[in-house]
Parts: sequence; structure tokens; C-alpha cells
Amino acid sequence: MRIDIYESMKIMKQGEAKPNYAEITRRWNCVYRTVKRYFEEF
Repeated sequence: MRIDIYESMKIMKQGEAKPNYAEITRRWNCVYRTVKRYFEEF
């Protein structure tokens, strides 16, 4: 589990903001599905 992505998604979820998965993927250099999965865990 990537803590950096997890924490970022946690903050977005608390702020009720829908993330731009493509932008986060480029920023953290990871796979789209990983970002989406972390966001949906909350």
C-alpha cells in the first residue's frame, strides 16, 4: 500500500472533492486503478 496516495485520497474524500485520477496518476507515477481503489475504500 502506498501511504502517499492513501493520504492524498483521504484528504480529498474528507473535503468531498472528486479527484482527477489521471492527474494523480501522473503526479504519483502509479496505475489508475490504484488511485481509484484507494479513493473508494473510504
